[in-house]
Amino acid sequence: MSDLASSLCFAACYLSMIFQLLGGSWQPALRVSAIVFAVILLAYMVGKGLVGTKVIIAGLALVSFTLVDAFVIGSKDLPALMQMYIMFVLGLYLVRCNVLVVVARVIFWIVLASMAYLYSISPNHYEIFPTQGRNFCGAYALLAFMVLAIAATRKDGRVTNELMASAIACLALSVYTVGRGSILACALLVALVFVVRLKNNKGVTSRALSVSMVVIVAVASFFLAMLVDGDLANQLFGRFGSVSAGRSDEARSMLYGDYLSAVLSNRDALLFGMDPRRIVNATIIATGGNLHCSYLQWHANFGLAGLLVLVGTVALGLRRLWIDGNQVVCVAAAAVFVRAMTDTMLVGGIWDIAFFFLLFTVILHGGSKLRSSQ
Repeated sequence: MSDLASSLCFAACYLSMIFQLLGGSWQPALRVSAIVFAVILLAYMVGKGLVGTKVIIAGLALVSFTLVDAFVIGSKDLPALMQMYIMFVLGLYLVRCNVLVVVARVIFWIVLASMAYLYSISPNHYEIFPTQGRNFCGAYALLAFMVLAIAATRKDGRVTNELMASAIACLALSVYTVGRGSILACALLVALVFVVRLKNNKGVTSRALSVSMVVIVAVASFFLAMLVDGDLANQLFGRFGSVSAGRSDEARSMLYGDYLSAVLSNRDALLFGMDPRRIVNATIIATGGNLHCSYLQWHANFGLAGLLVLVGTVALGLRRLWIDGNQVVCVAAAAVFVRAMTDTMLVGGIWDIAFFFLLFTVILHGGSKLRSSQ
C-alpha cells in the first residue's frame, strides 16, 4: 500500500507540473491528487514511526495557509509552500525506498533531456517556458535538493556523484530560467548540505561554528536576492502606472540596492520604514502585484525594529532546530525562509504575521527528528 500510494503521489506531482507547463485542462485535478496522495503517504510514515508528529503539524500549517491563499484570497500563482511541502514529503520517503529512488533518477534524467531538447530548438526560451515553466523547473530543483539534503543529514546517508550531478544540473536549469526562488532555495540548501556533512564528519565541529555558517549563508543569500530581483525598489519609488493588473513583472527594473541606498540616505526611512502608512503596499496589491520580499516589506512597513524582529525570529528558530539536531526540518525551514526573500509568504501584512507566528510556535517548541537519524 505504501509503495502504491507513494508511486501515485510521485506520478501525480510530475503529471501536474507537466500539464501546468503545457497548459492542460487536467492540471488542477492532478494537483489536488498530488496533495491527497502526499497526505496519505505522510500519514503512513507517521503511523510507522518514520517521522514525528510535529512534522505533520508544520505541514498542516502550510497546507492551511496555502489553501486560504489559493481559494479565499484568489492568488494566481501556484502555491509555492504547498509545492515545497509535497516535495519534502516525497523526499522523506524517497531516501528510504531504493525502488523509488531508481524511478526518480530515471524520470529526472528523461525530463531533463526533454527540457534540454526544447531549449535547443527555441532561441528564446520564454516562448516555451513562461512563468508556469519556471515553476516547473523550480519544483524540479527543489525536489532534487530536498533529496540531496535529506540524504546528507542521515547518519548512513551518502551523497553520490550521480545525486550531486543531478542537483547541480537542476541549479543550472533554475538559473537559466530565471527562477528567483529556485536559485536562492537551491543555493542555500546546497550550502547547508555541506555544513551538515562537515558537522557529521567532523564530530568536533562546534555548534557556534555551525550556526555561524548557516547565518553567513543566509546573509549571503539575502544579498543575492538583491541582485536578481528589483520589485520592491521600483514599486516604492515610482512608475505605478506601468504596473497594470497581471503585468507586475514590468516593475522589475530597479535593484534592491537602490532601495537600500535611498534608505541609508534617509535616517527616518531607515528607522521607521519607507512605507509606514502602507500606502504603497495597498497600491501594489490593488494592481495585481506584491512586494516580492517579506523581509524588505517588513522594513518598509514596520521600520528597522520590525525587520530585526523578523530576522531575529528566523535566526533563533533555525538555531533551535540545529542545536536540537533536527537538521532535516532545519533545511526545509531554511528553504521556506529563503523563498520569502523573493516573494511574500502569502499577500503580506497580517497573513505573513500569522504565518510566521504559527510556524515558529512549532519550531521553537522543538521540531521532530527523523527516527533514522537518532
